Amino acid sequence: MIHDQRPLLQRTSLEGIWMWSRWQPERALHFNSFYLQGEESIVVDPLAIEEEDLAALRALGGAQWVVITNRDHERRSRAAAEALGARVAA
Repeated sequence: MIHDQRPLLQRTSLEGIWMWSRWQPERALHFNSFYLQGEESIVVDPLAIEEEDLAALRALGGAQWVVITNRDHERRSRAAAEALGARVAA
């Protein structure tokens, strides 16, 4: 997960919480997604997911759930859920 020479999936200051972002030039801001690692791990509002992203998520234990927090965040949630074998909650 490398973009502009930095990893896309980055650990946050909270244990078990990871995030990644992608620049959206048409809106001039970064869109963010989160990975919550636990007994049943969760991907929140996934951005378009590439093979490197999937490999990194699988290395952390995969995800059982993809959570969509609002309709504007649907993005590629279904594709991420299918690739990870996860269920979707919206």
